[in-house]
This record gives sequence, C-alpha cells and structure tokens, in this order.
Amino acid sequence: MAPSIRVRTRSGHRADERPTAVDLDGSWVEVDRVLDAWIERPAPVPSGEPQELRFFRLQTVAGARLVVRHDAGADTWELVSQSGAPTPPPRTLPSAHRSCRTMPRKIRTSRSSSRPRRKT
Repeated sequence: MAPSIRVRTRSGHRADERPTAVDLDGSWVEVDRVLDAWIERPAPVPSGEPQELRFFRLQTVAGARLVVRHDAGADTWELVSQSGAPTPPPRTLPSAHRSCRTMPRKIRTSRSSSRPRRKT
C-alpha cells in the first residue's frame, strides 16, 4: 500500500480538482504543473459502491516528479511514486549583471565649433 499524504488542492467545478502542494516528510512542496491526470474505476468494492481513483502526475517547483492518487470515496491521498531529487533550481543572474564591464560612451562634439551658426 502506498504511503498516505496530505495534499492542498484548488477546487474548480468539482472538489479537489487540482493539487497545488504536497506534504512530503513534514514540509509542503509546491506543485509547478500537472503533467498528466487520469481516472481509474476498478471493480466495485464488496459494499457495492463504485470506486473512483484519480491519479495526477505532478512536477514540483524543485524539479521532483510525483504520482499521487486520490480515492474519492474515502477522501484519501496516497503517494504512488516519486522520482528526481528535490533540489532547488539553479540560480542564474540576469544578463545585465553577468559582466561588470561598462560600455564606452560616445563623445559628442559641439556642432557650433565645426559649423557656422545660421542667421535668423
């Protein structure tokens, strides 16, 4: 059985429509995007109620990929698989700060010294 987890969701036209954050080992990890989503309807449980399992393949802001499952009947979330090290994204400096060199400035000369003034 997959480990039970806590998930924050964004609700739309149905409750728990899209996961926005996942609690992994006591720390909340933001979901960057949902890569895939699907529904499985296995055989009915002995009580006769139909079961609906919703799966989400997620990518976190740290780059890890998760597959989580939501059991709508029991209202529980489980972590099915996890791949990729949850490392922070590499920091890059904006292009304006990559170099400390300054561009040479054009030196403007006064036009009055090279051309005579027009009479008005």
